[in-house]
Formats: sequence, structure tokens, C-alpha cells
Amino acid sequence: MAVIFTNDYVLRWPPELLKQQLAAQLNNRGAPRWNETCEVILDSAFTTTTPSDAFNAIAEPSPFTTGGSALEPSQTRARTPLTEHQKWAAALLPQIDDLPTISFPRPYFSQRRSTGRQTTVPLSTAVHDFVQLIDELDGLGFFEEAFGKDCVDIATSERDPLHAIGRNHPEPEHLWPVTDATMSTDQEVFLDAIEVFHDLVSAPRSRDFHSYGDCGWHYGDFSPSLGQGIYRWRVNRILARTSLGLALSDRGEDRGRLVGLVDPARSDLVAQMLNPETDTTQGVAPHAIAVFRARDADVHDKRGACVALAGVLEQRRALLKDRLVKKDEAALFQIANQFALRHQKAGQQGDYDPAFLDWIFWWYLATIELSDRLQSEGSVAL
Repeated sequence: MAVIFTNDYVLRWPPELLKQQLAAQLNNRGAPRWNETCEVILDSAFTTTTPSDAFNAIAEPSPFTTGGSALEPSQTRARTPLTEHQKWAAALLPQIDDLPTISFPRPYFSQRRSTGRQTTVPLSTAVHDFVQLIDELDGLGFFEEAFGKDCVDIATSERDPLHAIGRNHPEPEHLWPVTDATMSTDQEVFLDAIEVFHDLVSAPRSRDFHSYGDCGWHYGDFSPSLGQGIYRWRVNRILARTSLGLALSDRGEDRGRLVGLVDPARSDLVAQMLNPETDTTQGVAPHAIAVFRARDADVHDKRGACVALAGVLEQRRALLKDRLVKKDEAALFQIANQFALRHQKAGQQGDYDPAFLDWIFWWYLATIELSDRLQSEGSVAL
């Protein structure tokens, strides 16, 4: 099926997540209600109904006019031919990376000509964008699993956002309803809300329409991991326009928590050290990263993270001594021992600027990564 997907197909999901969901659908193409599930995905993943309208307009040939026979969902994927709807989805899959994603307005003529043009937006703009995002996701059923659903036909069904938020936050009345006014009272309230709603969001993958009493859609088959992945991507795009220097963590034990932004090189280093498949520190380095970059981390927390990394390097001292210049290896531990990081002895230097801890942390983390690479060359057992 040759299909050209135009710029009218604007994504509000990260492209990678939509590709994963469509691929999973195509790999399970004998599932019941396949078309309906795909329609839910399309309505959620794109900013307009253009994709789902095109999907629903596809006509399937009758098995009785084509000489075929209807297949049961239990039949294997290998024996299940692609329907016309599935051919359409398969044609969309390789084009997803080329589709536009939801974006903020670009600078207009006068703004581009202004010599004093700001590169960031005020916090009030970010708050407004966040309020709109929560309203959008709520309308798509992303909070129905947590908040519940008001339905006249189900006596036990009741929507209660304050109760759901109260299980995660001691002052739910500060976080709901989500309006520009409630989110603008205090920056900490806004940042708390970002983290709280991350833990409550869950993407639906099925729905049934209830027309009585204007009830609307009842959503189901919720996926917290999918919903949270979409949420992080959308929120981080909002935060990237501000001067806060914060983003929701995508991995590690602080996933879904706001952490300080660093340059791309250090971001890549963190991503590598947080990979559970390649972690050689028995979780010490990932935990140290979470402690060090926490939004509320103080000097004592950061010192503790540095000490933890120093302990990993101590275990690898033989490797480092063998492969590094001798003075370099000694300097690693001299700093930890002489600057009141590890032993807190009299005579140690402890009046350094807290920025010193940043330097130590990243130096130690990079050295652990270096020792991983040295070990992979088969030089010395750790």
C-alpha cells in the first residue's frame, strides 16, 4: 500500500514510542478489536483526527468476494495475512521519524529582529503550557485510572482527583484543580505538580463509548510506562524553554523526578552509567547519580555521592595503577582523602566551594566509565 503521510500528521507522542506501539500492534495482528486499539493509539498520538479518519475510511474486502475465509484471532501471526487497515499501519511505521512533532510558536518577525530577544520564556508561560498539557491528557483518558470516572450507570464509579493526588502529596488542594492560578502561587508547587502527575499518568489502549447522560468514553487497558514516557517527553519540551535548568529524568531510580540539566557529553555519560545491562558497580554508581542530581540535594548529599564513587574507584585501584600514569592514580585518592570527603580528619581541607564537588563527582564518574572500558580490554579483573 503506497501511502503518503503529510504534514497534517503532527505527533504529540515521541516518535520512538509510537513506533514501538505500532510495531507491537502489527506483531499481534490477530488480536480481537485490533482496529479499535489502533484507532485509540492514533487519536492519542496525533494532534488531530486526520490520521484516524484516514484509517477508518479504509474499506476491507469481504472474504466471501475474494475467495478467502475469516481468520480466528487464535491463529498464528505467520498464518494471518495483513488486512487493509494493517497495511496502512505498516506503511505509516517507517515514515514516523519524518513526521512533524507538536511544537511551540517560532519567533515572529519583530521578535527575530529584536537585538535583545530572550532565548527563554518566563515561568508563567511554562505554567500555562503545563496546565494545557494536563487538560489535554485528562481529555484523552490518561488520568482515568488514577482519578476514576463519573458514570450514572455505575454506582461505585466516581472521579476523585483530590483523593488520588492526596495519596502522593500531603497538600493535594494545592495541586488541584490545575489552573494558571494554582500553579503560579509558588514555583515549588509547580515543580511538585510536575512530579506528582508523572506518577499518576497512565495511557489507555482501549475505550468504549457510553452515550447515556453524555457520559462519553470509558477508557481501559492502561499502561503507566507508556503514559509516563509520553508525559516526560511533553513536559521536558516545556521545561527546555525556561531558564530553570531542570528536566524529568528518563531512567534510573530517579526516573520521573526533576534533575539538573548538564551538557550533552555528561548526559551521555549518565545514560551509559545508568544502563542496568552494563552497570559494573552493583548499583552504586546509579544510586550516586540519583542522590547527586536530586532537585533538593545539598552539600552533604553531594559529598556522600562522591564518597560512594571513590569507594568504587578504591576497589579498582590495581587496574588504575596498572593502566594510568602513577601520579594520576595517586591524585584520585589524594583528593578524596585530603579534602574532607571520606575520613573527616583534622587537618583536612573542608572550606572549598560546593562547586568543587561537581568537579569531583564528574571526574570520578568518568574515571569509573574509563575503568569499565579498560576492564573490557581484558587487562585486570575488577
